[in-house]
Amino acid sequence: MKTRLIVLIDFSADNLFYIAGLWARALKADLYLIHQVPGLIPSLADGESRALIIEEEKKNALIKLKSKTTSYFPQVKEIQYHVSEQSISTTINSLPAKNEGFQNIVITGLKKRGFLEQLIFGSTATRIIDDTDYPIIAIPSKITAVLPEKIILALSYRYPLNHKAYHELLNTFDRTIKQCEIITVITPKDNEAESEAYLQRLTSDLQLEIPTTYRLFKGDDHFEEIKNHIVIQSSRSILVVQKGSRTLTDQIFRKFFINEIVHDGSIPLVVLPL
Repeated sequence: MKTRLIVLIDFSADNLFYIAGLWARALKADLYLIHQVPGLIPSLADGESRALIIEEEKKNALIKLKSKTTSYFPQVKEIQYHVSEQSISTTINSLPAKNEGFQNIVITGLKKRGFLEQLIFGSTATRIIDDTDYPIIAIPSKITAVLPEKIILALSYRYPLNHKAYHELLNTFDRTIKQCEIITVITPKDNEAESEAYLQRLTSDLQLEIPTTYRLFKGDDHFEEIKNHIVIQSSRSILVVQKGSRTLTDQIFRKFFINEIVHDGSIPLVVLPL
């Protein structure tokens, strides 16, 4: 099945263009570039004026997008554009998927924002994670180039892996990814024996495709241990979590994984659907 990288462009940084071009060539993928215009319309504008302003915004954005394409994607032949005032989530969810023969993967930037700003406004990346069912790869702004060789799969026995989504991700990156490491946090509320038994079974299953190991983190300093463990191998790895898992639903885990590991460790975050 053909891979299509759906890249969400906001023009605030060029690193997504670098990543998208690199991955499109390495994965032999098509590109679908999406940009949402801000729709900066005076409050007293009438309907006709509003439409004209939005059309002008869209026209200018498309020109800019195509100019960037010429610079960053000279070797990518299949590129589509979508410039609209509608929300990013609406645009993504309206795309035909596998009935067109595409495996869609969404790529978005991930900016580091202050806690209060995140609390009030959220972020484009977190809204898309919540609203869509495609695999999503969030790229911190400091990353300009990475071809992942290793999957670091963070999960819990309480939220079993979506094997289908994992295998599709693995197939997408089959030219680059060579190993997988499963990591999990054991809290006082968890059953350690049950957790380790699940990880042993899962490791045995995933070993059939690529070398796979697992590691448990527990104790008072488990967050710091995980961060140090991931940061030292972040340059050639991707951190994979699953939608609905503790990593994303628990606010402490979510804040830690996104802020402390993904941003500070400069590692792409992949969110698999349920």
